[in-house]
Amino acid sequence: MFNIKSKKQSHIDEPKKVNEATEIRKRSFPTYIAIGLVGAVIIFICLKYENPLEHNHWLELSIHIGQALIIGSTISLLIDLPAMVNYFKKITIQSLISEDYLNSLSRIKLLDLRKKTTARIHLKDTQFVEHGLIDLDEKICDLLTKYYHERYRQNVSCKFEGDYVIKKHHVEELIINPLGNTGNSIKFPENVRNFFYKKENENVGDMFKILKYVVTADDKKEIDYMKEGIKIIESPSDTTDMPYNVQTSIVNKDNNPLEFEFIKWLKIEKIWEVRVPKADITFLKRVKIPVKSFRLDYHFPDSGVKLVAACFGTLALSDEGNIKIIHEDDHVSIESYTWLLPGNGAYVVTI
Repeated sequence: MFNIKSKKQSHIDEPKKVNEATEIRKRSFPTYIAIGLVGAVIIFICLKYENPLEHNHWLELSIHIGQALIIGSTISLLIDLPAMVNYFKKITIQSLISEDYLNSLSRIKLLDLRKKTTARIHLKDTQFVEHGLIDLDEKICDLLTKYYHERYRQNVSCKFEGDYVIKKHHVEELIINPLGNTGNSIKFPENVRNFFYKKENENVGDMFKILKYVVTADDKKEIDYMKEGIKIIESPSDTTDMPYNVQTSIVNKDNNPLEFEFIKWLKIEKIWEVRVPKADITFLKRVKIPVKSFRLDYHFPDSGVKLVAACFGTLALSDEGNIKIIHEDDHVSIESYTWLLPGNGAYVVTI
């Protein structure tokens, strides 16, 4: 977007700027000499025809005009006003887009400048810019300084049990803080939510069980939250994707939301088990934060069912090689080789 130069490069370019100004003056030199000569000729002619005994206003005016041409061309030759104005205008513009100037701006001003610049780029090609897309561009750029999944792996193994399907989830997450070199710690909230259609006589504890929850932050010792004490709580469902009436989340022993503090990286390993009716044939996974490397494996061995899956991403297209999906008789594997943004994800349907 900008032609940003380093300080070293700026010092190298200084002689070029001086030479440029000198060249501008050299190109204008003949013009100023010609104007000065015209002024001198006017004065010479007026003096030749001037009568000392008579006062002629026109000759006097012409002499003043000739003097003005000589003085003006001489001054312009010395400082070259028009060319120098253009030169300093060019230097000012270059200074405004230099790295030093950009570093002096606050984050708010930089964001506003980036937004306006993005709009100007596209205004060159069209008279109308959809501001909703500009706002989307701004939201995506805001993600550059937020934590993200360097790696997300989820393995789901299913089996029939009476009128239900038992799904065992193995999840491994590696979260990176892009601002970790600043030394400032950030907090990552626990984000496991499962949705169910719960009947009046059913217990959430029979529908959702945590089997493993281990967290490692930076180079610290891993923490087993099964020993620390965690709970499963239920609340009304807030999703419109599926016809569920309750959702479950994980809290600490004091019923407070789980948060994990880290500086550079955070690793989470979880295993949980859910029980759903056989009629619940759809599994949906949406990512909450950007994911650099995503993989989902879904198994349903010895069941006589067929699995159909797909991955949906903002710029993730299978025909461009960004997504790889392997369908087997009782297993499907989904892998994305490009970034998945919040709201992207995958789904599996059991047929």
